[in-house]
Amino acid sequence: MAVWIVGAFVKISVFYYAAALGTAQWLNLSDYRPVIWPIGILIVEFSFWSYPSSMDVNRFDIIAFPIYGVLMQTIIPLLLLVIAVIKRNGKRKKEGSNSS
Repeated sequence: MAVWIVGAFVKISVFYYAAALGTAQWLNLSDYRPVIWPIGILIVEFSFWSYPSSMDVNRFDIIAFPIYGVLMQTIIPLLLLVIAVIKRNGKRKKEGSNSS
């Protein structure tokens, strides 16, 4: 149980940091710290707003999560990895042809 709680804490912390940093970069801010409180408040509000009861969470886990999980945790990361590899190979080929 402790490992599960620590894992959830680390996961939430990493996503929270990424959201704050990404928002700061999107708003062209020099530091991410001014957006920490607003994003934290939004996270708390959305967590209460998203599912009014544990029965709704259970229904989502049974009906929608298998499709959602495969898409968000497998297909999209693999697609991003393929795009990154293609871009890196294209950049290497371009650098190789320029130096010749």
